[in-house]
Amino acid sequence: MAGDGLMPLEYMLRVMRDEGQTLAVRMDAAKNAAPYLHAKLASTEFKAPGLDKIGDAMAALVQRAQDGGNGVAGLVRG
Repeated sequence: MAGDGLMPLEYMLRVMRDEGQTLAVRMDAAKNAAPYLHAKLASTEFKAPGLDKIGDAMAALVQRAQDGGNGVAGLVRG
């Protein structure tokens, strides 16, 4: 590897593609090379301004409807 000028990733890819190697050796090279070629997806947290306030308002409406005993009809003023 050092004498032929290949970088470690290039070497792993060469081994992975070498059909003269055993499947186990090729799979090991593929597993070791994968993180350098395919990034892992990370979870992210979604934040929307005001979303908590909307949820709180909806919860209050549901509670009001339940407390009044009339369901949604109790929330409508006519």
